[in-house]
Amino acid sequence: MLTQHLKLLAVTFALACSICSCASSDNKQHTTYPNQVQLTEPGAIPYTPGKVYIDAIKQISTGASDGLLISGSFSDGCTHLQAVLHNIEDDSLSLKISAWRNKEAVCTQALVPFSFIYDKLSSQQLNSYSQVSINGQTYSF
Repeated sequence: MLTQHLKLLAVTFALACSICSCASSDNKQHTTYPNQVQLTEPGAIPYTPGKVYIDAIKQISTGASDGLLISGSFSDGCTHLQAVLHNIEDDSLSLKISAWRNKEAVCTQALVPFSFIYDKLSSQQLNSYSQVSINGQTYSF
């Protein structure tokens, strides 16, 4: 009797594993990067502009599209990425990155690493440039 229960349990487990692997097998690449953040609006929270320090820019392919992987640090643990906007003018690419922090919060006073994928440029636009100006500072990618 115990043997039949073990066989039934083994068959059920194998079937469940088979179903789960079929349900999750897609052809999309889901690469994650360390400390990846999303854009966040402050909403009704009282806030002040946050400081963003950029360390590196890298052109990447996310499977569906190309983008720029922006890696850097926030000035403290309460800073959030608010917006990333691009501008192409006179054959130069520039990004404006803005951040915010809750002005009433008590935060760690240490640099906090982040990464963000900016995917609003076409592959053709990305391949046309090897440098980008971010908040007035020029970076190569």
